[in-house]
Amino acid sequence: MTVRFAVSSSVFVASLWLLQTRVTSEPAHYLKKIDFAAGPVPQRGPAFFTYLHYVDRVDGELTAFGAETTPARGTKLDDDYHYYLPPLRKGDIVPIYGYFYRVKELFDRDAAKAPRSGDSVHLEWVKDEELPKGLRVEVSSYIVPLHRDRNGQTYVNDRFVLVDALHGPKDDKPASASVRLDSPLEVRELKQQDRATVQEKDVLLIADKAYRVLRIVPRDPKTRVIGWIELEFRPVPADELKKLSSVVLPRPPE
Repeated sequence: MTVRFAVSSSVFVASLWLLQTRVTSEPAHYLKKIDFAAGPVPQRGPAFFTYLHYVDRVDGELTAFGAETTPARGTKLDDDYHYYLPPLRKGDIVPIYGYFYRVKELFDRDAAKAPRSGDSVHLEWVKDEELPKGLRVEVSSYIVPLHRDRNGQTYVNDRFVLVDALHGPKDDKPASASVRLDSPLEVRELKQQDRATVQEKDVLLIADKAYRVLRIVPRDPKTRVIGWIELEFRPVPADELKKLSSVVLPRPPE
């Protein structure tokens, strides 16, 4: 159920500037490739970390599970922000901190070892001219990928945000997304998860902060875009909220 209501009141950072401004469409050399590797130690990148649970063969195709990325402390993004990608396969296109990357290679090293040290996924930057028409992403924003096969969610403002469905524009209907919020495991209450339907430019309330929906990007099996919603990283200020006619308040389903 979605309720809209009127608001009445109130570490390693080698190139931090990449998260602050986008001078050119081409990232620095060391951002042309991003690796996710399984093991006890996260992989360090410029201003962010990457993790991976494991790679396995599903329906005859190598698939990566539990790929996660989180910004290093000191960036413009919240310290607790991180997101888990849905299962990834070769050719998939994913947004990572303002740029797009394509899954190039996956390796399933040794299923007998725990943790699965050696499993890895390698992504390469996709040039703007190689992207599907109209696809873009902000350098500093919160990405919430489409949740599927029990993978894919984002942690923002002490809540897990999941996208269960994405619908592109059709006829006179704008693009929309079905989202749900969940508390962290350690503080989760025994209740149904809050749910809502949002459109672009909506303001979504996540715990005690409200975030504007910048874009809704449906999954596309043809272009291999994994699908996501993009939230503005700055919460909407209280004085601006007072001027809005409504925000989207997730509520438990009836």
